[in-house]
Amino acid sequence: MFRGLSYLLSIIKIRLYLINFLSIIIFAFYTFINKKQYHKIYWSQLKSMIGQNNTIDKIELINNKEALIYTLENKYYKMNINDNFEERIYSINTDIDVDHIYPSLLESSLNTIISTLLILGLFLIVVKLLDVFTTTPKKNIAEKTNVKIEDVRGCFNSKTEVLEIADIVLEPKKYLELGTKIPKGVLMEGPPGTGKTLLAKAIADKYKANFYLMSGSDFIQPLVGMGSKKVKNLFKLARETSPSIIFIDEIDAIGKSRTKNTSIANDERDNILNSILVEMDGFNQNKSVLVIGATNRVDTLDKALLRPGRFDRKVNFQLPIFEERKDIIGYYWDKYCIDKNIDKETQNEKITNITYGFSCADIENIFNEASIDAGKNNDKCINLLNIDNAIDYILLGNKLKKTINSSEKETIAYHEAGHAIVSYLLPGVNNPSKVSIIPRSKGALGFSQSIPEEDKNLYTKEELHAQIMVLMGGRLSEQIFLNKITNGAYDDIEKLNQIAYNVIAHFGMNKNIGFRKIYSEQQGYWRKESDKLVSELDKEIDLLLKDLEQKTLKILETNKEIIVNIKELLIEKETIDFNDIDTIVTNKNQ
Repeated sequence: MFRGLSYLLSIIKIRLYLINFLSIIIFAFYTFINKKQYHKIYWSQLKSMIGQNNTIDKIELINNKEALIYTLENKYYKMNINDNFEERIYSINTDIDVDHIYPSLLESSLNTIISTLLILGLFLIVVKLLDVFTTTPKKNIAEKTNVKIEDVRGCFNSKTEVLEIADIVLEPKKYLELGTKIPKGVLMEGPPGTGKTLLAKAIADKYKANFYLMSGSDFIQPLVGMGSKKVKNLFKLARETSPSIIFIDEIDAIGKSRTKNTSIANDERDNILNSILVEMDGFNQNKSVLVIGATNRVDTLDKALLRPGRFDRKVNFQLPIFEERKDIIGYYWDKYCIDKNIDKETQNEKITNITYGFSCADIENIFNEASIDAGKNNDKCINLLNIDNAIDYILLGNKLKKTINSSEKETIAYHEAGHAIVSYLLPGVNNPSKVSIIPRSKGALGFSQSIPEEDKNLYTKEELHAQIMVLMGGRLSEQIFLNKITNGAYDDIEKLNQIAYNVIAHFGMNKNIGFRKIYSEQQGYWRKESDKLVSELDKEIDLLLKDLEQKTLKILETNKEIIVNIKELLIEKETIDFNDIDTIVTNKNQ
C-alpha cells in the first residue's frame, strides 16, 4: 500500500511538472508574438496629442475598459477609460478611427490560465527546493552498505559494547524469555572520525537490518511542524520494516537542552525533540528497532534523551590507542598497492608511533594521500616516501613554492636547530625524528617533529618542564646566535604558556598554590578565586618560566658548535632526521 501511494504521488508530481513546463512555453510564445510595448498615458496627454497635429492613427477600445492608442510614428499607448470616452474623442476630432474590440472567451481567459499555471509551477519548484514533501528518509538497505564488521578496525572496546546492545535489540527472543527489558537506543559519543557511522552500518549488515541514516539537521525544516512529521514518518517506516536501525548523526543539532527561550526556532527544535522522545517511548519490546545517536557534544544534550528507556547506553569512542592504530594501519596496508619490498611489520610499528593522536579517518587518509602522491609521480606502487609525504601533508599541509631569502632561512634553521638539540639532550621528552625548514601551507615555516616511543597518558612535573624547555629552545637559539628575536615563536609561546598554566593552576604541581584549581575562563564577579590567589598564580608562572629559560639557555650555550652544525646541514638539505642529528652529536663528543 505504501509503495502504491508513493507511486501515485510520483505520477501526480510528474504531471504537474509537465503542466508547468508547458505553461512556461505558452507564456514565452505569447510574449514573443505580442511584441508591442504599450506605454501608459493619461487623458491630458492624449488630448494634447490629438489637438496639436493629430498624430493618432487609430484607437481600439477593449471591452470599453481600456484604450489602445496607435500613432503614425509607430508608438503604442494605453489608458483606462470611462463610459463617455468615445464622445470626448469625437468632440476634439471627428476624423479619428475608433474601433470596439471584444476578445473571445478563450482569448480573454488565456492570461488568467497562464498566470495560474505559472504560480502553481513556481509553488512546486519552491516546495521541491525546500524538500517539504520528502519527509521519508533516505533508506539504505544493509546489504547495499557493503560494510562488514571486519571492516571496522580500532575502537575495540566500543565495538564490543555496541554489538552487545545490538544483539539484545535486533535478536531479542532469548532475552525476552529471561525477562530482560529491551533497551531502545545507544548514544555514541566521541570525536569525529572514530568509526561511529561505520560501525552502525556494519551492524546493520551483520543483522540484515534496514539502515536509516539521518543527520540531526535533516529534521529541521523551513516550515513549522514539518520536522515533527519527518520524525513520525521515519519511526513509522522503521517499525514497518523491522529489524531496522535508525542512525541519527550529530543528534545535538536537535537534542540540545531545552530552554525558556520562546523563539520560533527553539520551539520547532523542541517539537522535534519531543517527537523523538514520544516515538522512542512508543516502541514495543519485540519491534527490533535500534536507535543510535552520535555526537561529540554529549554535555549539551537534554537530560530527557539520556534517561533509561530512551538512550539506555552511552558508549564512548576515543582516538585509537597504539594497538588499535596498528590494527587500522595493517588493514589499510593490505587494501592499497604498497611496494612488496617494504618490511610491513617494521614500517607498521613506525607509522603507529608517528600517528599518535590521529583518528581512524586520519589514518585511512594517510594511505589515500600516499596513493595520490604515488600517482602524481607515476609510481606503480606506494613507497615509503609517498607515505612520509602523506603524513607531512596531513599534519602540516602542502609544501609551499615560496622563495625565502638567505637571512630568513638562516633564522629558521637556527630556530629549528634550537628545538632539536634541546629535544635530543633532555630526558623525559621524545627525540627529534625529523627537522625541516621547508614552508608549509598550514603556516609553519619550519618544524621539528618528535615521535613518541609509546602512548603516554601520565606526565611527571619534570617531563612537563622539559616540554616547556623544548618550546623555548627555538626563540632562545635565535637570541643567542643572531642577537635578535622574531615573531616565528608565536605558536611556541602560546603552547608553553598553556603548559605552565596547567602545571600550576590545574595539576597541583606547585608547592605554593598546592591543590587549588584556578578557573581561568571565569572573570570578574563570577570568578571563584580571590584576587590574592590569582596574583600568586601569575607570580608562580613567571618564576617557573624564568627558571626554565635559564636552564634552556645553559643547554644552548654549552652546545653552540652542535647547533651551528645542525643549522648548516638544514640549510644544505632542508630536511634532516634523527640519524643526522645523532651523527653530529656523536662526532662532536668523540
